[in-house]
Amino acid sequence: MPFGCKQVVVYDKRSFKVPTQKKTRRMSLSSLYKRALVKYPVLMQSVQSGILMGTGDVIAQTLVEKRQFNQLDGMRAIRFFGIGFVIGVSACLEHLQNFDFMYVWFLLKSSKTN
Repeated sequence: MPFGCKQVVVYDKRSFKVPTQKKTRRMSLSSLYKRALVKYPVLMQSVQSGILMGTGDVIAQTLVEKRQFNQLDGMRAIRFFGIGFVIGVSACLEHLQNFDFMYVWFLLKSSKTN
């Protein structure tokens, strides 16, 4: 159906039944991530930071230290995840505080010039 066109539904007067369409909508991983990022921005950013730090540690253990997959130090990767999670939370909160301060400063400055 072209954009902006409406679907015309013709009803039978003898048996008035509203046509039903079952929409089974499967959410893709990216749409779930986007929805969670809008709903829980600080939590998602901190989890993302933790995953990146944990993955970086696993890559460092395999490529730099030349360890086999069964010789990886799992607790070290979990500690790196925790460090990234905490840093992600503090960085997001600090950014949001600075954003609020800059927004208020901009409003005050624009009100003085008017």
